[in-house]
Amino acid sequence: TIPSELGNMTQIKVFLLWNNKLTGTIPSELGKLIQMEEFELNMNQLIGTIPSELGNFAKVSWFQLWENSLSGTIPSELGKLTDVIRFELSSNKL
Repeated sequence: TIPSELGNMTQIKVFLLWNNKLTGTIPSELGKLIQMEEFELNMNQLIGTIPSELGNFAKVSWFQLWENSLSGTIPSELGKLTDVIRFELSSNKL
């Protein structure tokens, strides 16, 4: 499980938690990490929807959530990620 309190680490730029068998949902509080440049939660067992708050990552260049069990629709707010050079959501249930 990803603790929602990690959203208080507001100066963090790189968030890499891939291949850890994490379960549960992605906390919307992570959207407070507006300095984010790399965000990777690949190869876990995350469920639920992608929080629209992740669209607040104005500086992110790598955004990867592939190989989880995320479902629902891709939030339109992710369209605000204009600096992204790698965006991967494959192997989910979107």
